[in-house]
Amino acid sequence: MPHLPSVVDRQDERELVFPPVTRDHIQNCSYDAWFPKFQSSCLRSRVIPLPPDVVSYLQEDGIVLADEDHGGTLQAEDEEWHPCTTTGGAPKASHDDDDSSDDDEAPRPPPNQRFPDTHQRIKDTIAELGGAVAPKLNWSSPQDAKWISPHQNTLKCTSPNDVYLLLKSSSFASHDLAHAFDGCTAAPASRPLTPVLVLRPFFTPHAALEFRCFVKHRSLVGITQRDLNYYAFLDGLRPHIWSRVRAFFRARLRLAFPDACFAFDVYLPEDPLAEGGLGRQWHLHMLASQSIVRALGNSTIPRL
Repeated sequence: MPHLPSVVDRQDERELVFPPVTRDHIQNCSYDAWFPKFQSSCLRSRVIPLPPDVVSYLQEDGIVLADEDHGGTLQAEDEEWHPCTTTGGAPKASHDDDDSSDDDEAPRPPPNQRFPDTHQRIKDTIAELGGAVAPKLNWSSPQDAKWISPHQNTLKCTSPNDVYLLLKSSSFASHDLAHAFDGCTAAPASRPLTPVLVLRPFFTPHAALEFRCFVKHRSLVGITQRDLNYYAFLDGLRPHIWSRVRAFFRARLRLAFPDACFAFDVYLPEDPLAEGGLGRQWHLHMLASQSIVRALGNSTIPRL
Protein backbone atom coordinates (compact mmCIF):
# COMPACT_ATOMS: atom_id res chain seq x y z
CA MET A 1 0.00 0.00 0.00
CA PRO A 2 2.21 2.86 -1.21
CA HIS A 3 -0.34 5.50 -0.20
CA LEU A 4 -3.69 5.83 1.50
CA PRO A 5 -6.51 6.41 -1.01
CA SER A 6 -8.79 9.34 -0.41
CA VAL A 7 -11.86 8.89 1.72
CA VAL A 8 -13.59 11.88 0.11
CA ASP A 9 -14.96 12.57 -3.36
CA ARG A 10 -12.05 12.46 -5.82
CA GLN A 11 -13.78 14.86 -8.25
CA ASP A 12 -11.91 17.66 -6.46
CA GLU A 13 -8.58 15.99 -7.17
CA ARG A 14 -5.97 18.29 -8.69
CA GLU A 15 -2.25 18.57 -8.68
CA LEU A 16 -0.49 20.53 -5.96
CA VAL A 17 2.75 22.44 -6.34
CA PHE A 18 4.47 23.62 -3.16
CA PRO A 19 5.75 27.23 -2.92
CA PRO A 20 9.45 28.20 -2.76
CA VAL A 21 11.19 27.43 0.52
CA THR A 22 12.73 30.07 2.78
CA ARG A 23 15.50 29.69 5.33
CA ASP A 24 13.04 30.54 8.08
CA HIS A 25 10.81 27.67 6.95
CA ILE A 26 13.74 25.26 7.15
CA GLN A 27 14.57 26.48 10.65
CA ASN A 28 10.94 26.19 11.75
CA CYS A 29 11.23 22.47 10.97
CA SER A 30 14.39 22.08 13.08
CA TYR A 31 13.70 19.79 16.04
CA ASP A 32 14.67 22.39 18.64
CA ALA A 33 12.25 24.90 17.09
CA TRP A 34 9.06 22.82 17.18
CA PHE A 35 9.61 20.21 19.89
CA PRO A 36 9.00 22.52 22.91
CA LYS A 37 5.56 23.42 21.55
CA PHE A 38 4.46 19.87 20.68
CA GLN A 39 6.40 17.76 23.16
CA SER A 40 3.29 16.34 24.86
CA SER A 41 2.64 14.29 21.71
CA CYS A 42 6.31 13.43 21.07
CA LEU A 43 8.71 10.82 22.33
CA ARG A 44 10.74 11.92 25.33
CA SER A 45 13.68 13.85 23.93
CA ARG A 46 16.74 15.77 25.06
CA VAL A 47 18.16 18.53 22.86
CA ILE A 48 21.88 19.26 23.23
CA PRO A 49 23.31 22.39 21.50
CA LEU A 50 26.49 21.61 19.58
CA PRO A 51 29.34 24.13 19.96
CA PRO A 52 31.54 24.93 16.93
CA ASP A 53 34.28 22.50 18.03
CA VAL A 54 31.79 19.62 18.01
CA VAL A 55 30.48 20.60 14.57
CA SER A 56 34.06 20.77 13.25
CA TYR A 57 34.75 17.32 14.68
CA LEU A 58 31.67 15.84 12.99
CA GLN A 59 32.67 17.33 9.63
CA GLU A 60 36.30 16.19 9.71
CA ASP A 61 37.55 13.23 7.71
CA GLY A 62 38.47 10.13 9.67
CA ILE A 63 36.93 8.76 12.83
CA VAL A 64 38.58 9.55 16.16
CA LEU A 65 36.61 8.22 19.13
CA ALA A 66 36.78 8.80 22.85
CA ASP A 67 39.54 6.90 24.64
CA GLU A 68 37.64 6.43 27.89
CA ASP A 69 35.18 3.69 26.86
CA HIS A 70 37.35 0.66 27.48
CA GLY A 71 35.52 -2.47 26.41
CA GLY A 72 33.27 -0.23 24.30
CA THR A 73 31.32 -1.15 21.25
CA LEU A 74 33.79 -0.46 18.47
CA GLN A 75 36.29 -3.20 17.70
CA ALA A 76 38.15 -2.18 14.55
CA GLU A 77 41.48 -3.22 13.14
CA ASP A 78 42.11 -0.02 11.21
CA GLU A 79 44.18 2.50 13.18
CA GLU A 80 42.01 5.33 11.84
CA TRP A 81 39.15 3.99 13.93
CA HIS A 82 41.03 3.65 17.18
CA PRO A 83 40.75 6.21 19.96
CA CYS A 84 43.44 8.85 19.59
CA THR A 85 45.18 10.94 22.22
CA THR A 86 47.53 13.87 21.97
CA THR A 87 51.20 13.13 22.34
CA GLY A 88 53.84 15.37 23.80
CA GLY A 89 56.74 16.74 21.83
CA ALA A 90 57.23 17.26 18.14
CA PRO A 91 57.72 14.27 15.86
CA LYS A 92 61.29 13.59 14.92
CA ALA A 93 62.04 14.49 11.32
CA SER A 94 63.82 12.06 9.07
CA HIS A 95 66.70 13.43 6.99
CA ASP A 96 65.65 11.08 4.20
CA ASP A 97 61.99 12.13 4.22
CA ASP A 98 61.81 15.81 5.17
CA ASP A 99 58.97 16.57 2.75
CA SER A 100 56.68 13.80 3.99
CA SER A 101 57.30 14.67 7.64
CA ASP A 102 56.20 18.25 6.95
CA ASP A 103 52.92 16.88 5.64
CA ASP A 104 52.21 14.70 8.67
CA GLU A 105 49.11 15.71 10.61
CA ALA A 106 49.40 16.34 14.32
CA PRO A 107 47.42 13.74 16.26
CA ARG A 108 43.88 14.91 16.95
CA PRO A 109 42.62 14.68 20.53
CA PRO A 110 39.66 12.37 21.20
CA PRO A 111 36.20 13.86 21.84
CA ASN A 112 36.35 13.49 25.62
CA GLN A 113 39.42 15.76 25.60
CA ARG A 114 38.41 18.02 22.74
CA PHE A 115 34.94 18.96 24.04
CA PRO A 116 34.67 17.39 27.50
CA ASP A 117 31.52 19.25 28.59
CA THR A 118 29.45 18.18 25.58
CA HIS A 119 30.87 14.66 25.73
CA GLN A 120 29.87 14.32 29.38
CA ARG A 121 26.42 15.73 28.68
CA ILE A 122 25.86 13.13 25.96
CA LYS A 123 26.98 10.39 28.33
CA ASP A 124 24.71 11.65 31.12
CA THR A 125 21.74 11.97 28.77
CA ILE A 126 22.12 8.40 27.54
CA ALA A 127 22.00 7.22 31.15
CA GLU A 128 19.01 9.47 31.90
CA LEU A 129 17.03 8.04 28.97
CA GLY A 130 17.52 4.45 30.03
CA GLY A 131 20.93 3.55 28.62
CA ALA A 132 19.99 3.27 24.93
CA VAL A 133 19.12 6.18 22.64
CA ALA A 134 18.60 7.01 18.97
CA PRO A 135 20.38 10.18 17.77
CA LYS A 136 19.50 12.80 15.19
CA LEU A 137 20.59 16.32 14.34
CA ASN A 138 18.31 19.31 13.68
CA TRP A 139 16.40 17.55 10.90
CA SER A 140 17.86 14.16 10.08
CA SER A 141 18.72 10.90 11.79
CA PRO A 142 21.72 8.91 10.49
CA GLN A 143 19.56 6.19 8.91
CA ASP A 144 22.08 5.75 6.11
CA ALA A 145 24.81 4.80 8.60
CA LYS A 146 23.00 1.95 10.38
CA TRP A 147 25.20 -0.54 8.54
CA ILE A 148 28.17 0.58 10.64
CA SER A 149 26.36 0.37 13.97
CA PRO A 150 27.70 -2.17 16.48
CA HIS A 151 24.07 -2.80 17.47
CA GLN A 152 22.82 -5.02 14.65
CA ASN A 153 22.04 -2.48 11.94
CA THR A 154 20.03 -0.10 14.13
CA LEU A 155 20.33 3.46 15.44
CA LYS A 156 20.78 2.18 18.97
CA CYS A 157 23.51 4.01 20.89
CA THR A 158 24.67 3.04 24.39
CA SER A 159 27.72 5.31 24.56
CA PRO A 160 28.90 8.65 23.14
CA ASN A 161 31.21 6.72 20.81
CA ASP A 162 28.19 5.01 19.24
CA VAL A 163 26.68 8.45 18.60
CA TYR A 164 29.88 9.83 17.08
CA LEU A 165 30.33 6.79 14.86
CA LEU A 166 26.83 7.03 13.37
CA LEU A 167 26.90 10.79 12.84
CA LYS A 168 30.37 10.88 11.30
CA SER A 169 29.44 8.04 8.92
CA SER A 170 26.16 9.61 7.75
CA SER A 171 25.59 11.67 4.62
CA PHE A 172 22.26 12.74 6.10
CA ALA A 173 24.05 14.25 9.10
CA SER A 174 26.58 15.94 6.82
CA HIS A 175 23.73 17.49 4.87
CA ASP A 176 22.22 18.92 8.06
CA LEU A 177 25.53 20.53 9.01
CA ALA A 178 26.60 21.91 5.64
CA HIS A 179 23.70 21.96 3.16
CA ALA A 180 20.50 22.51 5.12
CA PHE A 181 19.63 25.67 3.17
CA ASP A 182 20.37 24.37 -0.32
CA GLY A 183 17.57 25.29 -2.69
CA CYS A 184 16.15 28.05 -0.48
CA THR A 185 15.22 31.53 -1.64
CA ALA A 186 17.80 34.30 -1.31
CA ALA A 187 16.07 35.95 1.65
CA PRO A 188 18.23 35.75 4.80
CA ALA A 189 17.04 33.94 7.91
CA SER A 190 15.54 36.05 10.67
CA ARG A 191 17.53 34.22 13.37
CA PRO A 192 20.83 32.34 13.63
CA LEU A 193 20.87 28.56 13.34
CA THR A 194 22.05 26.50 16.31
CA PRO A 195 23.20 22.97 15.42
CA VAL A 196 21.75 20.50 17.93
CA LEU A 197 21.97 16.83 18.81
CA VAL A 198 18.66 15.19 19.71
CA LEU A 199 18.65 12.02 21.79
CA ARG A 200 15.49 9.94 22.21
CA PRO A 201 14.95 6.59 23.93
CA PHE A 202 15.70 3.84 21.45
CA PHE A 203 12.84 1.62 20.34
CA THR A 204 12.07 -0.44 17.25
CA PRO A 205 8.86 0.79 15.58
CA HIS A 206 6.69 -1.36 13.34
CA ALA A 207 7.69 -0.08 9.89
CA ALA A 208 4.14 -0.38 8.53
CA LEU A 209 2.71 2.03 11.09
CA GLU A 210 4.86 5.08 10.47
CA PHE A 211 3.21 7.62 8.16
CA ARG A 212 4.20 10.83 6.41
CA CYS A 213 1.50 13.46 6.17
CA PHE A 214 1.46 16.39 3.73
CA VAL A 215 0.03 19.84 4.42
CA LYS A 216 -0.60 22.69 2.00
CA HIS A 217 -2.15 26.01 3.02
CA ARG A 218 -3.01 24.47 6.41
CA SER A 219 -5.02 21.66 4.82
CA LEU A 220 -4.08 17.99 5.15
CA VAL A 221 -3.70 16.88 1.52
CA GLY A 222 -2.08 13.44 1.73
CA ILE A 223 -0.98 10.55 3.94
CA THR A 224 1.48 7.87 2.89
CA GLN A 225 3.35 4.99 4.46
CA ARG A 226 7.04 5.61 5.14
CA ASP A 227 7.78 1.98 4.26
CA LEU A 228 6.93 1.08 0.66
CA ASN A 229 6.18 -2.59 1.28
CA TYR A 230 2.59 -3.80 1.11
CA TYR A 231 0.94 -4.78 4.41
CA ALA A 232 -2.46 -6.41 3.97
CA PHE A 233 -3.59 -5.68 7.53
CA LEU A 234 -3.47 -1.93 6.83
CA ASP A 235 -6.49 -2.17 4.53
CA GLY A 236 -8.78 -2.63 7.51
CA LEU A 237 -7.06 0.16 9.43
CA ARG A 238 -7.27 2.74 6.64
CA PRO A 239 -10.31 4.68 7.90
CA HIS A 240 -8.97 4.68 11.45
CA ILE A 241 -5.55 5.93 10.31
CA TRP A 242 -7.16 8.72 8.32
CA SER A 243 -9.44 9.69 11.19
CA ARG A 244 -6.67 9.69 13.80
CA VAL A 245 -4.19 11.67 11.72
CA ARG A 246 -6.78 14.23 10.66
CA ALA A 247 -7.94 14.73 14.25
CA PHE A 248 -4.36 15.14 15.46
CA PHE A 249 -3.55 17.61 12.70
CA ARG A 250 -6.62 19.74 13.34
CA ALA A 251 -6.17 19.77 17.10
CA ARG A 252 -2.40 20.23 17.36
CA LEU A 253 -0.73 21.40 14.15
CA ARG A 254 -3.08 23.17 11.79
CA LEU A 255 -2.88 26.61 13.40
CA ALA A 256 0.03 26.11 15.79
CA PHE A 257 2.83 25.51 13.29
CA PRO A 258 4.18 28.81 11.91
CA ASP A 259 4.18 27.76 8.24
CA ALA A 260 1.20 26.90 6.05
CA CYS A 261 2.98 24.22 3.98
CA PHE A 262 4.96 21.39 5.56
CA ALA A 263 4.99 17.66 6.23
CA PHE A 264 5.02 15.68 9.46
CA ASP A 265 5.63 12.08 10.45
CA VAL A 266 3.52 10.15 12.94
CA TYR A 267 3.68 6.68 14.44
CA LEU A 268 0.49 4.78 15.26
CA PRO A 269 1.34 1.58 17.18
CA GLU A 270 -1.12 -1.28 17.23
CA ASP A 271 -3.21 -1.68 20.37
CA PRO A 272 -5.93 -4.37 20.24
CA LEU A 273 -7.64 -2.83 23.27
CA ALA A 274 -7.92 0.65 21.75
CA GLU A 275 -10.65 1.91 19.45
CA GLY A 276 -9.76 1.04 15.88
CA GLY A 277 -6.88 -1.16 17.02
CA LEU A 278 -4.43 1.75 17.14
CA GLY A 279 -2.70 3.04 20.25
CA ARG A 280 -1.45 6.47 21.23
CA GLN A 281 -0.26 8.54 18.29
CA TRP A 282 3.34 9.81 18.44
CA HIS A 283 4.51 12.87 16.53
CA LEU A 284 8.01 12.05 15.29
CA HIS A 285 9.21 14.61 12.79
CA MET A 286 8.55 17.85 10.92
CA LEU A 287 9.71 18.34 7.33
CA ALA A 288 10.02 21.41 5.18
CA SER A 289 8.02 21.46 1.96
CA GLN A 290 11.40 21.45 0.17
CA SER A 291 11.90 17.93 1.48
CA ILE A 292 8.50 16.91 0.12
CA VAL A 293 9.36 18.09 -3.37
CA ARG A 294 12.78 16.40 -3.23
CA ALA A 295 11.24 13.13 -2.03
CA LEU A 296 8.69 13.20 -4.84
CA GLY A 297 11.32 13.95 -7.47
CA ASN A 298 9.99 17.50 -7.98
CA SER A 299 6.62 16.08 -9.00
CA THR A 300 3.21 16.80 -7.56
CA ILE A 301 0.85 14.91 -5.30
CA PRO A 302 -2.91 14.50 -5.66
CA ARG A 303 -5.24 16.34 -3.32
CA LEU A 304 -7.28 14.19 -0.95
